[in-house]
Amino acid sequence: MKRTIFAGVSMLAFAVASPASAQLAPQLPSPSQCSPSDTNCSVVDQSGINNDATIGQDGDGNVSSVVQTDELNIAEVTQDGDLNRSFVTQNGNRDWDPGASQVFVDQIGNQNYSQVAQDGDGPNSIDVDQNGELNDSRVSQGLSAIAFGNAVVMSQDGVGNTSSVSQSNNSTDDQNDTNIFQDGVGNDSIVTQDGDSNEIDLVQVADGNLSTITQGFGSFGNTATVGQYSNDNVSTVNQNGTGSTANVTQGIGPVPILPPPPLPQ
Repeated sequence: MKRTIFAGVSMLAFAVASPASAQLAPQLPSPSQCSPSDTNCSVVDQSGINNDATIGQDGDGNVSSVVQTDELNIAEVTQDGDLNRSFVTQNGNRDWDPGASQVFVDQIGNQNYSQVAQDGDGPNSIDVDQNGELNDSRVSQGLSAIAFGNAVVMSQDGVGNTSSVSQSNNSTDDQNDTNIFQDGVGNDSIVTQDGDSNEIDLVQVADGNLSTITQGFGSFGNTATVGQYSNDNVSTVNQNGTGSTANVTQGIGPVPILPPPPLPQ
């Protein structure tokens, strides 16, 4: 295990036999417009101006819901397989910056679940890719109603992986960046970011790992990098203050190349 700790970092990293899984809120029910007899169901609810939603579904029993309010929201959802569900809620530009808020969700496999809530001023972006079965991702971004330049890229491959990201929900002018890659079975990650210029890179390539990273409200310039490449590891990083850096490596493995955040359109 490699650990690098600078001022303002509280970190705990260790290997255990069986880490506890992340506790997520119950999944949302399907929209009332959807019937169990539907082959696939897509519901788009738009109010405001200059909003765009594109939905593509192939398979059986897939459900997609997109709700867009205010202006300059862009959502693209693709689901290929059976019984996948995607929920996107966007409340975009608040007349503070002309950028667009963007959400891209791509799910391939069966019984994957994605829930995205995005608020505030653009150019915010969220990109979720899930391949496999029973993967579960939750992302909330900028729910304080003013947020700028945030990006989340989340990729999960395998079975039963879960990831939760809460970004810029208690701050006003954020340039946060989150990259998560999980490949395996039963990996869990929990990321919370508030403040300015934070950056998180999290990689879990094995089975049964748990990683929790918290970058506190009002913090500036934090960086947390976590890589777990063997089974049943637990890593916890808590950061508050300025100029903090944390690096955690457990197990040995290559670091995958993460896709860049989508560019504003």
